[in-house]
Amino acid sequence: MSKITKELVLLLSLFLIAATLQFFADSLPMVLCFYFLPTLYSAYFFGRRHATLTAFACVFVVILLNFVDNLMPAHRTLTLPGERLFNFAIWAGMLAVTSYVMGTLYERKQAMTNDIRESFSGLLVVLQHFLENERYSQGENQRVMDLTTRIA
Repeated sequence: MSKITKELVLLLSLFLIAATLQFFADSLPMVLCFYFLPTLYSAYFFGRRHATLTAFACVFVVILLNFVDNLMPAHRTLTLPGERLFNFAIWAGMLAVTSYVMGTLYERKQAMTNDIRESFSGLLVVLQHFLENERYSQGENQRVMDLTTRIA
């Protein structure tokens, strides 16, 4: 899947969760937990920076929904007074911290994968020099070298 397709899936999930929030706002803490899904998706596929930006986008969407619902007094579904505002702040903080940590884990995994790839290519260079300096059984060494480069 291309990067643009993954980002479109991420945006679509944000808007689907926002629509669900509009209809089922009586269980606000339950619906807010669904915003962890696009954040974790973003951390898994794009890294720390993108995941943190997705978390802030989720917080912005919830605040925007609260603002829009306050403009329409006949249809007030999401209100954040007092205790709910405090719970919202805790949720937003946990979402930001989770996105940062999961993105960091992704970047560490990516760095380790790159280190392994570089080590493997270094071993292939050493093997190639060893096989080029070998005088006997040239055909066999060339076949082994071709097989290893095809695997890499």
